[in-house]
Amino acid sequence: MGGAHILSVDSPIESWIIDSGASFRSSPSKELFHNFVGGKFGKVYLVDNKNLEILGRGRVNIKTLNGGLLKLQDVWYIPGL
Repeated sequence: MGGAHILSVDSPIESWIIDSGASFRSSPSKELFHNFVGGKFGKVYLVDNKNLEILGRGRVNIKTLNGGLLKLQDVWYIPGL
């Protein structure tokens, strides 16, 4: 069993937690997306049995604290997350 790599990045728009063991990447902030494709891509189910629709996907660029750029591909747009 391997360990997870976790990185937390604060930004004026929102905070990110990057977990290498996560099943998918997502954001509720549509303005962060590049190459955005809208549509209905299914639903995610939360621990409280609430479900949210996946209404798009695309790439999100995150500037790291050391000045680098982290490009996240196939990020799901989930309003209300």
